[in-house]
Amino acid sequence: MRKILYLLAGGGSSRFGKDKLNMKAGDETIFSYILKKMISYELFSVMVVVADEEKRQFIKQENIPDLYLAEPGETRFESVKNAFNTVTPGLNDIVLIHDAARPNVKKWLVRRVMDITERHGNCFPATVVTDTIRRKNEAGTETIDREDLFAIQTPQGFTGEILQDIITYNSEMSNVTDEGVILEAMGREPHIADGDRLNFKITVLADYKAFLELSRNI
Repeated sequence: MRKILYLLAGGGSSRFGKDKLNMKAGDETIFSYILKKMISYELFSVMVVVADEEKRQFIKQENIPDLYLAEPGETRFESVKNAFNTVTPGLNDIVLIHDAARPNVKKWLVRRVMDITERHGNCFPATVVTDTIRRKNEAGTETIDREDLFAIQTPQGFTGEILQDIITYNSEMSNVTDEGVILEAMGREPHIADGDRLNFKITVLADYKAFLELSRNI
């Protein structure tokens, strides 16, 4: 049974305004920071990095073994599919899909996702929503009960068999934010596990500043 990582680093960073993965994290970029961190955990037998040409050239220069490269797609799902086609898992392999814009992921969380995926077939780390949430309606806005709400994180784990089913599932869905959306459309239950509040995604400048402050104090 192989442990495979698909590291997604090909997003457009449209909300950030520029490629956030090229922003500095100490003496390196966020991209090299998360890549080296995942390698240092020594949990994966194979890694596939989905990235643009500039980042792929950086990886080639580093000459990292057991590392495969894939081109990003127009959507997240297409990027995952490209990674899948680059290194197709066996039915019993464990695949973790991680967004490189979450550079503060801890080794214990990666292990937890792996272990739960092996037992349940999939795993989605999440944190409970503590803010008051309001939603637009015809009258203005309305408050949503937050008691049953979760904020989903990555890495997300799948057995090779389940990920293959997700990839081959014929769906006309256009708003696929992660593979859990497709899993649910297939009639299967995503397995939710405790995530880590410090494993936040860098989306806006304030997130980047929070990450820099956090990384300096670890």
